[in-house]
Amino acid sequence: MDNSPRNMRDEDALSLAVVTALAAHEGVDPTRLEPPLYDVIDPDALDELFTGFEGNPSEPPAVVTFRYGDCVVEVTSDGSVAIQDASD
Repeated sequence: MDNSPRNMRDEDALSLAVVTALAAHEGVDPTRLEPPLYDVIDPDALDELFTGFEGNPSEPPAVVTFRYGDCVVEVTSDGSVAIQDASD
């Protein structure tokens, strides 16, 4: 189980950071994720949602949470990706 947040804002796209984090959590190559991320959410929409998001430093970051299989994925506007087992 990997529920530690990862900050992956240096990736080209936030959706790629999510795929990378999910693959690490599942212990598989990113190309072997089942189901593919695009079967669960729209990766382009996720990328666009936070593109250019500056936010106010005194405010908490924006958060998107979705279910992927038996996991809950939380993505924040600061580029953090956290994955927890849904049963936790």
